[in-house]
Amino acid sequence: MSEIYTVKTRGIGLPDYAQPKPVGSVPVGPIYTSTDIAELAARQGSPVTFDRRGNVIWYDDFGSSLNKWVIGGVGATCVITNAYARARGLSALLTTGGGLGDIATMQHAEAYPTLSKMGFEFSFDYDGNVCEIRLGTHLYNGTTEYYPFIRWNQPDNDLSYGDETGALVHIAFEELSDVAFNTMKLVVDFETNQYVRLLLNNLTYDLSGKGIPSTPDAVTLPQLLLTPRLEALVVGVVGVFVDDVIITQNEPANVGE
Repeated sequence: MSEIYTVKTRGIGLPDYAQPKPVGSVPVGPIYTSTDIAELAARQGSPVTFDRRGNVIWYDDFGSSLNKWVIGGVGATCVITNAYARARGLSALLTTGGGLGDIATMQHAEAYPTLSKMGFEFSFDYDGNVCEIRLGTHLYNGTTEYYPFIRWNQPDNDLSYGDETGALVHIAFEELSDVAFNTMKLVVDFETNQYVRLLLNNLTYDLSGKGIPSTPDAVTLPQLLLTPRLEALVVGVVGVFVDDVIITQNEPANVGE
């Protein structure tokens, strides 16, 4: 006769109920013998490893081409390169035109989504030159454009978000590495049109309750744009390696909300 027992709430991951006790449903060491599907995907090379919350609706690890992107900026260039990469061996090198204040952008368009808390993530490694890096998104609903964004600049190391008017609001001073990839994820609630949180490497900032910028737009068709942006704050070509760009939906609320 099989034994009836209660699975203890300990260990990391989910217990394997298909395996008999004590092999599957109790932890062996610090983890269970079987792991969840997200962990399995991560071990198979998925770029979605920094923050696994939310449901992935799109990502690009630049393993094929740049045909998912529109590159903008006077003299700006973007190429696939194997010089540096976060995970799979390739990244996109975005460079400005060479003048002070030159801007280079990458823009990806998605169909108008089912509105929810959405996450926008990318990893970047800048070349050490004085620059400004932004992670922004644009949601057009047929009457209004919503354009939440995060800005980090060097050498001030100022991390800011765009408020309801589009003005910069200081979050913190954070020094970022120029020899390793940094990862940033912005979560926005497009049902309430408010920020939710910002993740930057090992740091998390609660931005709940803060309104996102918007402007009337009855011309642009409903759609969602994701736009990493680089601005040169010095004369000369400035570059940033961009990798593992991810869009998620159904992001959870912040803990305690």
